[in-house]
Amino acid sequence: MSTSVTPPNPEPSKDAGIEDIKHDIEQTREELGETVEALTAKLDVKAQAKKKAGALKNQATSRLASGKEQAAGAVASGQARLDRLARQAKTYRAENQQQSQALITGACAVAGALITIIIWRSLRGRTGASEALTP
Repeated sequence: MSTSVTPPNPEPSKDAGIEDIKHDIEQTREELGETVEALTAKLDVKAQAKKKAGALKNQATSRLASGKEQAAGAVASGQARLDRLARQAKTYRAENQQQSQALITGACAVAGALITIIIWRSLRGRTGASEALTP
């Protein structure tokens, strides 16, 4: 806090009239009143505390608003990432499901072919043996 100090007005000269002296007295009273007000304001601890509390409140409100904005941005960013990962997981699951179904279908086809070959050989072997035994 800086206070500007105004240099005192020079006193009226010795040949000054009554009006000049009254004007000087009035000006001195005004300056004295301003000085008293300034001193009173400096000594008013309650007012200074309110002023400081108001400044701290404004600062805290500003920081809170900034923090809220940052948090909202982080939440939005996290939500976007989460949505992207969920889409990737669905795609991955669908691809794996298709691959699994293809593998199961292939395995069933191979198993069916093997069973068919085994049955065919078994039947062919029985038919050939019975024909060889028959006269």
